[in-house]
Amino acid sequence: MNKVISLQEAEAYLRQRMDDQLNVHRVFQTFPGISRETWMVDGAYASGEPLNLVIRITPPNGGNCPFPLKAEYEVYKRLQDSPVPIAKVLWYDEGIEFADGRDHMVRVLVEGGTDVAGIADPGPDGDRAREHACKEHASKLGILHTLDWREYGFGDIYPAPEDPADAIRSELEQWRIYWHDNKTDAYPMITEAFYWLESLVPTENVHLCLTKGNNGLGEEIWKDDSIVAMSDWELAALADPSMDWAFSQGLLDLWDRDKLLEYYTEVSGIVIDPVVLAFAEVWTAFKAIICLEPSMVSFNNGEDLRPVNVTLGLGLPKNNERHLSKVIGLKDIIRARDIVKGWRDS
Repeated sequence: MNKVISLQEAEAYLRQRMDDQLNVHRVFQTFPGISRETWMVDGAYASGEPLNLVIRITPPNGGNCPFPLKAEYEVYKRLQDSPVPIAKVLWYDEGIEFADGRDHMVRVLVEGGTDVAGIADPGPDGDRAREHACKEHASKLGILHTLDWREYGFGDIYPAPEDPADAIRSELEQWRIYWHDNKTDAYPMITEAFYWLESLVPTENVHLCLTKGNNGLGEEIWKDDSIVAMSDWELAALADPSMDWAFSQGLLDLWDRDKLLEYYTEVSGIVIDPVVLAFAEVWTAFKAIICLEPSMVSFNNGEDLRPVNVTLGLGLPKNNERHLSKVIGLKDIIRARDIVKGWRDS
């Protein structure tokens, strides 16, 4: 089970790493998480200057993300002096007494919140808020996707094909390996789905850039109607930008999909091909199974008996597997996307 980080434990650790006079006032865990634990620390230096930190820790079961926490830390580290808005990262550590030796990273808490004002409001005011939120996110994705990932050293963290046309096939192979190494059952339907997706992998109008992986509504830090920090980089990769649009937590349907992607092209110069995007949307739904099903490993061996592991590790993958059976074999990826979108929306 997840270990509780006590106030005393956090204070002793941070005094050792930062300032032996600082005081910790509160330590609490946000949503327990499956891929990472996230702990918030509120405190102050002896001078009274506030100290607000975020500690990201790999769960006792190792999490269910294809990329280790250190890769996420390296993303933060490399983007510190980039135009991409991101929190200041302080350090990464592992194998020490704190957090039972689990790897963890510490970063500064960015002032703001994940809620976007007005996007749920009805009428013209709500329409303007939704349009603004979509454009703001498109602008930030444009900055990320046009970043020279080679200059910032991301080729040292993530595998990248020599030919951008192979970007999607390369990602599929990486996830196939992760699935075979971590699944709990045979899942013949998933094996068949891999072969089906492989037969439809787009190679035209494909780009290669740094992608965030898990982004959109509820994922970024907003302040004064602007995104001031892009957060949660556990699924970052070198991939096609369509992957970020496919995994944008409803952003594509918040305003007007076509107008939003046209605006993204204006600010980034990147044209999102509809076939590539359709594949990415189907692939994203499929990746949810690959991420969540391994959660059952720790539940089955008694290491982590939280009900969330069963809900997400068994219920969702089995349900998605059933839905996948409706699209496997289709030659039209647009049609497959529409079907997948229907059951995801429901």
